[in-house]
Amino acid sequence: MTQTPSALFDSANFVVLYIRCDAFERCLRAHGLSATQLAVLLKLEEIDGAETAIQDLAELVRVQPNVVTQAANELERLGFAERCTRSGDGRSKYL
Repeated sequence: MTQTPSALFDSANFVVLYIRCDAFERCLRAHGLSATQLAVLLKLEEIDGAETAIQDLAELVRVQPNVVTQAANELERLGFAERCTRSGDGRSKYL
């Protein structure tokens, strides 16, 4: 049975969605992660080790580069990611 668009946004569905989102956020916080950090981690997994600059990762995650930099700082601090030097260019870093 397909629901109409208005039925998807009725108050009961909204409450269920809110509860699920709240539980998801609590789960992330329990592991020390934000939703943005999770999005960066998932994108890193998706690109499977390809050398990806912060700027390029920001475009993939659809956020500003400074947001990815902040997420990368925290992910690195937590041990979920590591910055590496790009081969051939010691100034360029990637996650």
